[in-house]
Amino acid sequence: MEKTSEDTTIATGDGGWYDAEGNYCYADNTYYDPQGVYRNADGSIYVAAPEVTKQESKDDWSDEGDEGWGRMMSAETALQEELKAAIRKPEKKADPWTVLNYDELKIRLDNMVEEIASSLSLPPAQVDLLLRYFHYDTKKTDKFLLDMKFQNKTREESGMYLREPDVPVSGSKHMCGAYCEDDPLPLSEIHALTCGHYFCHDCWAGNLNSQLGSGVIMFSSCPGLNESTGKRCKEPVDFATCQKYLSQADAKRLQNWIIENFVKESRLIKWCPNPRCQKAVEYTEGGQIDVICTCMKSFCFSCTLEPHAPMPCDLAVKWIHDCDKGGMYQIFFDLIIFMSPYSNHANVCLIQRMPVLRIGSIG
Repeated sequence: MEKTSEDTTIATGDGGWYDAEGNYCYADNTYYDPQGVYRNADGSIYVAAPEVTKQESKDDWSDEGDEGWGRMMSAETALQEELKAAIRKPEKKADPWTVLNYDELKIRLDNMVEEIASSLSLPPAQVDLLLRYFHYDTKKTDKFLLDMKFQNKTREESGMYLREPDVPVSGSKHMCGAYCEDDPLPLSEIHALTCGHYFCHDCWAGNLNSQLGSGVIMFSSCPGLNESTGKRCKEPVDFATCQKYLSQADAKRLQNWIIENFVKESRLIKWCPNPRCQKAVEYTEGGQIDVICTCMKSFCFSCTLEPHAPMPCDLAVKWIHDCDKGGMYQIFFDLIIFMSPYSNHANVCLIQRMPVLRIGSIG
């Protein structure tokens, strides 16, 4: 709005003036309209230039235009990302134990056999039998390596020859130890363990299937006789021989028995006590600690009872023995489970006695 001769205006001491409608106008003809909008003389809205406080920023805008402004915005975005990373929620600490299924347990066992076979310079099949005899105690395998007297004692008591088997002469024939045939049989029709007692395929299959049915196949031995003593040979039957003469389903069942026995004898691996779960928990440190399986069953690793820390396992067992008849067992563990490290993540199902996750408790 410009000042004209026809306008009735009132001048002010600061160079401004009031028009006939009472709007205050500045000396540069800018003014506020009745709605309070600051306008130029032509009526357009007045837009002030952005206030610059840093000379380098002013230089960027004036010299580089949009490119300088974009560089500043990129720097601001990078700073925001750094701040977000600094306050980001830390990752959850990994559990000190590992949950294993049957296939992973088999890998653990195979790795143990291969490692010890390498140190003892024995075939893996014989090391597998030796570990079963030692109840998977690796300290005894170390002693077997270093102590010759212990080696001889182990061979005598276990009946294992513990050496590389003899290589049969090509084209040779042998009689079946059960004398089921009148004539010697070629090597393709007979089989022998390290002891050298040959039997035909039919005799091996019949003997192993019979022991499978009676449940003692894991501890089966050669059906031959020791010529020097006249007693039954004690050379154990390795898994490869059993696999050769059993059906695929029976061989799989035997392999599962071996794995179950491996877990049962191990101090560092325990089966999950949930009867519907077929997994095991490995804790390499050993000792008393409350662990939790992937099925959400929590238990004490040392005794496999419900979590009872800080109470020692022997005292917990004694408490169960003393209170079970009075019906206090369930009440006791329903209370004590909340003292475990997982009490902030789980409640207890009083029917199935398993921890139940609360929604949103684990982020």
